Amino acid sequence: KSQRYLHQYLELNPGDQQVRLKIAADIAAAGDPRGALMLVEEGGTISTADADVTTLQYAGHFALAAAREAIENAGQNGNGDVSPDVQGLLEKALGYYNRAFDASTDEPDVTMLTNMLVAYRLLERFDEAIAFGERAIQRVPNDATLLSAYADALAAGGRKDQAVAMRNRVTQIDPQYAVNARLGSWQLEDGNLSAAQAAFRKALQNGEVASGDDLARPIFAQGYNNHHKNKRYDTAISYYNVAREFATSSATTGMINFFHGYALFQKALEMQKPSTAASARASLPVFQEAKRWLEQAGGYTEQAQQRQQLLQNVDQYIEIQNALIKRG
Repeated sequence: KSQRYLHQYLELNPGDQQVRLKIAADIAAAGDPRGALMLVEEGGTISTADADVTTLQYAGHFALAAAREAIENAGQNGNGDVSPDVQGLLEKALGYYNRAFDASTDEPDVTMLTNMLVAYRLLERFDEAIAFGERAIQRVPNDATLLSAYADALAAGGRKDQAVAMRNRVTQIDPQYAVNARLGSWQLEDGNLSAAQAAFRKALQNGEVASGDDLARPIFAQGYNNHHKNKRYDTAISYYNVAREFATSSATTGMINFFHGYALFQKALEMQKPSTAASARASLPVFQEAKRWLEQAGGYTEQAQQRQQLLQNVDQYIEIQNALIKRG
């Protein structure tokens, strides 16, 4: 009833920006940020040069929330290749935010500053994100959330060393701030597996992730995509061993074990090609270890049929190697 009254009041008093913002905020809270943005923009005052900072901030918040909603609905991860609709919403959010930032005489709203860095990053305008971040932390130098967002911008722009230094500054300001999972991700991207492992251990200990699977899967993916696919089986296996440490579900553990066994099987296939007693002695323990890991991959139901076929193939090759060794 109160919402209906406010809508009726707004129809009679379209220039009452406070009521307009109140209704728009309720609309956004109900799950329609795009509708909230439309209501604010319908007021007319936002397009004028003297639009107040609060209205501009609200419009920016609604535009960014609508963009994120569109990214989520489209199944995108928000890492580049955004749709024209999302791009337009992000550009609109930045437009409103920048006007509010320039018009603000007091200390600017940290949520707005952080959101601006997020919007720049989603648009992959990394140089602009870094340049704005430098301005933002001059205005608000000791906010952990803002500094963390700036560190993300630095990392996205390829300045990993500066990003790590900024993350260290975050922990100095707030020792409880969740930084280790992000640090681990950066180390993982740079191929520093041991440093990523150490950071992920701290992240898990500090409760920075909902589940160890959230750490295991990116480690596994890095090992598979960067090394297994390129036939660097031993390196891939080192990633699988680390990923297994963090895996909590039977599905994730089974997946890691499956590809660990598969990597060993592929490695053993190359080793046994001379088909001599010597090559059989070298490849037999590798085939046996492959079998051991494949047998422990039952939780990976997506490849259940292929796993059974691989186990049959491994058994055949084990028989062949034993025969070669006996003949030799």
